[in-house]
Amino acid sequence: MESTSRSRSKRDRTLDKSFCSRREQLKDDKTDKFQESLTNFITHLWKKTLEEERDTEVQNWLKLAAFVLRNREIKLGGQG
Repeated sequence: MESTSRSRSKRDRTLDKSFCSRREQLKDDKTDKFQESLTNFITHLWKKTLEEERDTEVQNWLKLAAFVLRNREIKLGGQG
């Protein structure tokens, strides 16, 4: 396996920083702690995901995280 497939690209490492910088809820100490956790999660995800699926997986998890941070709720079955 090539070293490029084992380590995250520079572009992908910046995803965690840019994700955190755009979140109003993440300020001060919370940002550093959250960013560290996010980096660890994405690194683990990167190692465990097939190479051709990595970008999609990382993007999907970041979208889910942004959705959750916005406190959105999904109501199923026509619940209002």
